[in-house]
Amino acid sequence: MINPIQADTVSAAWYEAVTATRALAGHKVFHLIVTITDPVAEDDVTRHEVDKLLANLGLQTVETVANTIMPTGLAALCRTHDQLVAKYRASYEVIKRFPKNSWGTYFGRLVAYPVGSERHPAPFDQLAPVIKALRGERVIGANYETALATAEDAAEPSEIPDPGTLIHHPTRGRHGRGGPCLSNVAFQREGNRVHAVAHYRSHYLLERAYGNYLGLGQLVRYVAQQAGLEVGRLTVVAGYAQIENHLSDLDTTLDRIADQRTT
Repeated sequence: MINPIQADTVSAAWYEAVTATRALAGHKVFHLIVTITDPVAEDDVTRHEVDKLLANLGLQTVETVANTIMPTGLAALCRTHDQLVAKYRASYEVIKRFPKNSWGTYFGRLVAYPVGSERHPAPFDQLAPVIKALRGERVIGANYETALATAEDAAEPSEIPDPGTLIHHPTRGRHGRGGPCLSNVAFQREGNRVHAVAHYRSHYLLERAYGNYLGLGQLVRYVAQQAGLEVGRLTVVAGYAQIENHLSDLDTTLDRIADQRTT
């Protein structure tokens, strides 16, 4: 068990979460809670070291992982939310051709969530009603939740027991490794700021956590901007988190980051 982690930036949050988990037997932890005060702020040194580690291991870059949650480059080219949704949906089938996107992407689930019949699902934009609700003048601490994974997202069997259920399609199977690990994101408004809480059923801290933290922070910022508000805190809750192999490479990276943090 690790005490809840609070950090000012994405970089500090990743470093603290990974360092604390690395110190545990088996390099894994249940119920990891990480809160980031400014979820779009980074430290250049840490970001560089993480990207270098991922590249050396042949893994996806931080930007690639973050873009599965919030495609900031595409959003910057769009004048409205509706335009972003239309452009993303138009390219979604191509995006899903990449092996790691075979089930889709998190942003795809947010703006093209499959609803209706199983044979002919219709895409639903979950972010539009969230943005509209957050714009309301009488919103006080309200919770607007988006679903990203459901019980129908089955993949190959996982070595990690996953007894969790969700209220969406609870009778259509279980998640396995390889499917979406991010279950939902809930947004809250406090004054003129938008906070968010994201729930992962499991989390890979080396391969994906930095990009996940950053992508979620960028998503919160996008929703806040669309609602005419400011970005607030991000809290990420992982039911199960682990450091997946490559420990010696990770230790070297953590040592270099630590040296920079102390100079």
